[in-house]
Amino acid sequence: MNISDKKSTHLAALIISVFLMVFLVACGSTPSEQELPKDNPDIGIPDEDINQKIKLFAPEGWNEFNTKKPIFLSVEVISQETITFNPNDTKIFIYSDASWVEIRNKMRNEPPDFTYSLDPYEEDPLERSGFTTVFPDFPDPNKPVTVRIFVFGYITKDGVVTDQRVASYIDLNLEP
Repeated sequence: MNISDKKSTHLAALIISVFLMVFLVACGSTPSEQELPKDNPDIGIPDEDINQKIKLFAPEGWNEFNTKKPIFLSVEVISQETITFNPNDTKIFIYSDASWVEIRNKMRNEPPDFTYSLDPYEEDPLERSGFTTVFPDFPDPNKPVTVRIFVFGYITKDGVVTDQRVASYIDLNLEP
Protein backbone atom coordinates (compact mmCIF):
# COMPACT_ATOMS: atom_id res chain seq x y z
CA MET A 1 0.00 0.00 0.00
CA ASN A 2 1.53 3.32 -0.97
CA ILE A 3 1.30 6.60 0.94
CA SER A 4 -1.56 7.90 -1.22
CA ASP A 5 -3.65 4.78 -0.46
CA LYS A 6 -2.95 5.14 3.27
CA LYS A 7 -4.02 8.79 3.22
CA SER A 8 -7.22 7.87 1.36
CA THR A 9 -7.97 5.13 3.86
CA HIS A 10 -7.41 7.47 6.82
CA LEU A 11 -9.51 10.20 5.19
CA ALA A 12 -12.36 7.77 4.54
CA ALA A 13 -12.19 6.52 8.14
CA LEU A 14 -12.22 10.10 9.42
CA ILE A 15 -15.26 11.03 7.28
CA ILE A 16 -17.14 7.93 8.43
CA SER A 17 -16.20 8.66 12.06
CA VAL A 18 -17.40 12.24 11.88
CA PHE A 19 -20.66 11.11 10.28
CA LEU A 20 -21.19 8.49 13.01
CA MET A 21 -20.49 10.99 15.80
CA VAL A 22 -22.88 13.57 14.31
CA PHE A 23 -25.52 10.83 13.97
CA LEU A 24 -25.01 9.69 17.57
CA VAL A 25 -25.32 13.22 18.93
CA ALA A 26 -28.36 14.01 16.78
CA CYS A 27 -30.10 10.79 17.74
CA GLY A 28 -29.32 10.91 21.45
CA SER A 29 -32.19 10.93 23.85
CA THR A 30 -33.37 14.07 25.60
CA PRO A 31 -33.38 14.62 29.34
CA SER A 32 -36.47 13.84 31.31
CA GLU A 33 -39.50 16.10 31.28
CA GLN A 34 -39.99 15.06 34.90
CA GLU A 35 -38.32 17.45 37.31
CA LEU A 36 -35.28 15.63 38.60
CA PRO A 37 -33.07 16.94 41.37
CA LYS A 38 -29.88 18.73 40.39
CA ASP A 39 -27.81 16.58 42.73
CA ASN A 40 -26.81 13.03 41.94
CA PRO A 41 -26.91 9.96 44.11
CA ASP A 42 -23.71 9.41 46.06
CA ILE A 43 -21.43 7.57 43.64
CA GLY A 44 -18.14 8.62 45.21
CA ILE A 45 -17.38 11.28 42.58
CA PRO A 46 -18.17 15.00 43.09
CA ASP A 47 -21.03 16.28 40.90
CA GLU A 48 -18.76 18.90 39.28
CA ASP A 49 -16.47 16.10 38.00
CA ILE A 50 -19.23 14.04 36.39
CA ASN A 51 -19.68 14.26 32.58
CA GLN A 52 -16.30 16.00 32.26
CA LYS A 53 -14.13 13.21 30.82
CA ILE A 54 -16.61 10.85 29.14
CA LYS A 55 -20.05 11.32 27.63
CA LEU A 56 -22.90 8.85 27.15
CA PHE A 57 -25.27 8.59 24.21
CA ALA A 58 -28.33 6.37 23.78
CA PRO A 59 -28.93 6.50 20.01
CA GLU A 60 -32.56 6.16 18.94
CA GLY A 61 -31.62 3.75 16.17
CA TRP A 62 -30.20 1.34 18.74
CA ASN A 63 -32.91 1.65 21.40
CA GLU A 64 -36.63 1.24 21.85
CA PHE A 65 -36.67 3.16 25.19
CA ASN A 66 -38.93 0.51 26.64
CA THR A 67 -38.96 -0.62 30.30
CA LYS A 68 -38.85 -4.25 29.15
CA LYS A 69 -35.89 -3.91 26.75
CA PRO A 70 -32.14 -3.45 27.20
CA ILE A 71 -30.56 -0.02 26.68
CA PHE A 72 -27.56 0.29 24.37
CA LEU A 73 -25.11 3.10 25.19
CA SER A 74 -22.15 4.63 23.41
CA VAL A 75 -19.34 5.92 25.65
CA GLU A 76 -17.11 8.64 24.19
CA VAL A 77 -14.01 10.33 25.59
CA ILE A 78 -14.40 14.13 25.63
CA SER A 79 -11.14 14.94 27.42
CA GLN A 80 -7.41 14.86 26.77
CA GLU A 81 -6.86 11.65 28.76
CA THR A 82 -7.04 8.02 27.77
CA ILE A 83 -9.92 6.42 29.67
CA THR A 84 -10.23 2.73 30.47
CA PHE A 85 -13.65 1.36 31.30
CA ASN A 86 -15.28 -1.98 31.91
CA PRO A 87 -18.74 -2.27 30.27
CA ASN A 88 -20.03 -3.87 33.48
CA ASP A 89 -19.02 -0.88 35.63
CA THR A 90 -22.43 0.82 35.62
CA LYS A 91 -25.05 1.94 38.13
CA ILE A 92 -28.73 2.49 37.41
CA PHE A 93 -31.01 4.73 39.47
CA ILE A 94 -34.63 5.81 39.51
CA TYR A 95 -35.97 8.77 41.45
CA SER A 96 -38.61 7.55 43.87
CA ASP A 97 -40.09 9.07 47.04
CA ALA A 98 -37.78 12.12 46.89
CA SER A 99 -34.56 10.10 46.70
CA TRP A 100 -32.41 8.19 44.26
CA VAL A 101 -32.88 4.44 44.42
CA GLU A 102 -30.34 2.11 42.80
CA ILE A 103 -31.80 -0.75 40.83
CA ARG A 104 -30.15 -3.90 39.56
CA ASN A 105 -28.69 -4.26 36.08
CA LYS A 106 -29.89 -7.60 34.67
CA MET A 107 -27.27 -7.43 31.91
CA ARG A 108 -23.71 -8.69 32.13
CA ASN A 109 -21.83 -7.52 29.06
CA GLU A 110 -18.39 -8.97 28.73
CA PRO A 111 -16.22 -11.14 30.95
CA PRO A 112 -15.58 -9.29 34.26
CA ASP A 113 -11.98 -8.42 33.32
CA PHE A 114 -12.77 -7.07 29.81
CA THR A 115 -12.01 -3.36 29.36
CA TYR A 116 -12.00 -0.74 26.63
CA SER A 117 -9.11 1.70 26.42
CA LEU A 118 -10.48 4.85 24.81
CA ASP A 119 -8.14 7.40 23.27
CA PRO A 120 -8.14 11.14 24.01
CA TYR A 121 -10.56 13.36 22.12
CA GLU A 122 -8.00 14.56 19.54
CA GLU A 123 -6.97 11.03 18.61
CA ASP A 124 -8.63 8.70 16.10
CA PRO A 125 -12.43 9.12 16.43
CA LEU A 126 -12.96 5.39 15.98
CA GLU A 127 -10.80 4.63 19.01
CA ARG A 128 -12.35 7.11 21.45
CA SER A 129 -15.71 5.35 21.66
CA GLY A 130 -16.81 2.22 23.45
CA PHE A 131 -20.14 0.56 24.05
CA THR A 132 -22.11 -1.00 26.84
CA THR A 133 -25.59 -2.37 27.42
CA VAL A 134 -27.73 -2.16 30.54
CA PHE A 135 -31.02 -3.85 31.30
CA PRO A 136 -32.66 -2.20 34.33
CA ASP A 137 -34.61 -4.42 36.70
CA PHE A 138 -37.52 -2.06 37.41
CA PRO A 139 -39.81 -2.59 40.41
CA ASP A 140 -42.78 -2.20 38.04
CA PRO A 141 -41.86 -2.48 34.35
CA ASN A 142 -45.47 -1.67 33.45
CA LYS A 143 -45.08 2.00 34.47
CA PRO A 144 -43.27 4.79 32.60
CA VAL A 145 -40.06 5.75 34.35
CA THR A 146 -37.09 8.06 34.09
CA VAL A 147 -33.82 6.29 34.67
CA ARG A 148 -30.36 7.75 35.38
CA ILE A 149 -27.57 5.51 34.14
CA PHE A 150 -23.95 5.99 35.20
CA VAL A 151 -20.90 4.53 33.46
CA PHE A 152 -17.53 4.63 35.24
CA GLY A 153 -13.97 4.54 33.99
CA TYR A 154 -10.41 5.29 35.06
CA ILE A 155 -7.84 7.69 33.67
CA THR A 156 -4.90 5.86 32.09
CA LYS A 157 -1.44 7.50 32.07
CA ASP A 158 1.53 6.10 30.18
CA GLY A 159 -0.35 2.86 29.62
CA VAL A 160 -1.09 2.35 33.32
CA VAL A 161 -4.63 2.52 34.67
CA THR A 162 -4.69 4.95 37.60
CA ASP A 163 -7.10 5.00 40.54
CA GLN A 164 -8.57 8.32 39.32
CA ARG A 165 -12.19 7.39 38.64
CA VAL A 166 -14.40 9.24 36.14
CA ALA A 167 -18.12 8.99 35.47
CA SER A 168 -20.84 10.11 33.14
CA TYR A 169 -24.59 9.75 33.30
CA ILE A 170 -27.56 9.99 31.04
CA ASP A 171 -31.26 10.39 31.91
CA LEU A 172 -33.70 8.43 29.77
CA ASN A 173 -37.49 8.34 29.66
CA LEU A 174 -38.77 4.80 29.20
CA GLU A 175 -42.28 3.61 28.41
CA PRO A 176 -43.78 0.16 29.04
